[in-house]
Amino acid sequence: MSKVLQLLVTIIFSSTFILNVNAECSYEEINSLQTQLDNFTFDLTYADDYIDMNGDFQEGYFRISTNSLPESFTVSFSNQYNLYEISNGETLTLNGGVYNVEFYNSMCEGPIKSYELKIPYYKQYCELNDSCEDDIWFDGTYENKAENQNKKDEKKVNVRLVIVLISLIIIIVVAIIILIVRRRRIK
Repeated sequence: MSKVLQLLVTIIFSSTFILNVNAECSYEEINSLQTQLDNFTFDLTYADDYIDMNGDFQEGYFRISTNSLPESFTVSFSNQYNLYEISNGETLTLNGGVYNVEFYNSMCEGPIKSYELKIPYYKQYCELNDSCEDDIWFDGTYENKAENQNKKDEKKVNVRLVIVLISLIIIIVVAIIILIVRRRRIK
């Protein structure tokens, strides 16, 4: 009788592990799941009637609605402060910023696909900058202007270029001095 009980307990435990499998997927499985996401789209619309939890109207929020997300998939939107998960047909309201978008499936442990989504800021600091009226979707701050997004990299390149040019000038000057000194010794 005790062997039958042991066998029964073993079957029950092993079946619970089998039913809750959320394992690492193989490369082929991930590719197959990614092809299911090829037709996925979402709509991004300005939320001109967004009311926060305190009942106050908030400007600068966008609604994201998921369309054609396959069954058993969820989408997560995260930034450094928040994590939001939605399924097909659901709507999420977000403010401007950069969000990591990750697609999950119940078959796999990790994300199936991920990318970065940049939602524009909307007049967040307009009172500080007059150029905000020219481009109503961006808040006019230095970081969010399109022409300034790569300025830090350009500064590094400029500093390196100046160092290389100064080094070349020093080498040329030293070579000329050595050449002049040698010619004087020969005469």
